[in-house]
Amino acid sequence: MDGNTIRACKKGGNPAAESRSGRVKGMETGAMTITNPANKSRQGTRRAGFGPQLGFAGATLACFAAWAGGIATLHADFVVPLIAMLLLMFSAGFAALAWRHPDADPTDVTYWDTAGALLLIGLAVTSVIDPQQLVRIVATL
Repeated sequence: MDGNTIRACKKGGNPAAESRSGRVKGMETGAMTITNPANKSRQGTRRAGFGPQLGFAGATLACFAAWAGGIATLHADFVVPLIAMLLLMFSAGFAALAWRHPDADPTDVTYWDTAGALLLIGLAVTSVIDPQQLVRIVATL
């Protein structure tokens, strides 16, 4: 190895690309900008996101527990509105959580998906509430 090759290797350049002046080609203009459009550098640091799935499971289990406890302890007219209220409140909570974390991977299940599913289930539960049931609830208060 001659002196020019050693100098080029110390500079981090390619010894074959060295010009006659002793300078490495491409090193005259400064550093090259490196782009990463696929954002592959974050793939190694990304954690497995089971938060929305576990949150959905926890919310549905809490509603089932409230349903079972409500049947045993509350008047029958109060149970379905209680479950609907719980589902809608969980949906609002997950929507707030999704709003706080907008950088979620859209290919995975997100907190927005969980909030939407709980909202859909909550609205379905509210649709089966009998209007006469609500009149009886208000009359007892």
